Amino acid sequence: MEAANKVKQAEEKVRKREVRLAELEERVKELEELAKVAQGSKQESLAHLGVTGSTKSEKLPEDRAAEVAQDRAGQERVALELAKRELEQAKSEKQRLSGAGPSTADPLLMR
Repeated sequence: MEAANKVKQAEEKVRKREVRLAELEERVKELEELAKVAQGSKQESLAHLGVTGSTKSEKLPEDRAAEVAQDRAGQERVALELAKRELEQAKSEKQRLSGAGPSTADPLLMR
């Protein structure tokens, strides 16, 4: 019974991580779009003032926010992979305790 609870908890953890990752990836897209718009506005303003040349060296707050969101999404991807491994371990433990051997089709167990 305890093994079944561990599997349920691990499945819920994976589901929550997947949802969170999807949210973060959506936020990254939004921030990247904002950064593009802001960069275009900045270039337009500089051109209007007669300033020429590259101003790429200066990061806009929108660029920085997109980078932070990308980093967080990367961290969440790692956490999701760990949660998936925990789920597979819980499933294996449940199978072992119930007398069934580990699944031979399980790719994580074949590593």
